[in-house]
Amino acid sequence: MRSGLLLSLGAAAAAFLIWLASADDEEEAYPASELCELCCENAEDFEDDKGPHGMCFECGRMFCCVCRRKMIVTSEERRAAAGLPQVAEIPCPFCRSNTEGSAPTYLMLRKLLETRPKSRCIKHCHFQMGLVRSMGFGVGQSDAIALAHFRDAAALGHGQAMYWIGGSYEDGVGVEKDEAEAMRWYRRGRAAGDPNATGCADSESTRMLNRMAREQNRVCVAERRWQQTPPDLAERGFVVY
Repeated sequence: MRSGLLLSLGAAAAAFLIWLASADDEEEAYPASELCELCCENAEDFEDDKGPHGMCFECGRMFCCVCRRKMIVTSEERRAAAGLPQVAEIPCPFCRSNTEGSAPTYLMLRKLLETRPKSRCIKHCHFQMGLVRSMGFGVGQSDAIALAHFRDAAALGHGQAMYWIGGSYEDGVGVEKDEAEAMRWYRRGRAAGDPNATGCADSESTRMLNRMAREQNRVCVAERRWQQTPPDLAERGFVVY
């Protein structure tokens, strides 16, 4: 009888350990929350005059633009107090890595996708990879590959990616021009809460202004050759085409 009790207790303990392990996996899985992981208030996609939201390329944690600005100021103050030169360094409050990174952004994002496939940052990784692919910033420029990244991000609920997909269809960039399909993506982006997609879905004049802005952005990107892939990095294998 005692042996049976011990076996039952052992089985219960094993079941508990299995549950605990799966619970950890679930915490790592992408949650529905869109809040900054520091202040738990501002949405991750929220941007203002303080700049964009931040993301650590090592641990995948994300923080809003307000918290990111505070981290920058704190880092600058600490370096100034220690008599150190000011450099582009924003220590991650979670893992202490430099959130600015040093390698080309595309490679850091790709590494994050490989090492933390269940992190909440995954949709943002795909979106950012889409942006740098569309610009050719640190990686070979490709509208088709950029669109594929935007689709991956949109599949995870990224409203801004839905807007970019809609814009791709409206402009005929990386895909055949299809205004009806563009409107479908704008409406999906509106349902996801993206302001650009909402404006394009609701107003023809806003849609025209956004179309002009995207065209101007493409012109600017083409003119900013300093942002294109450096030949020396390409030769050394740091950039993927």
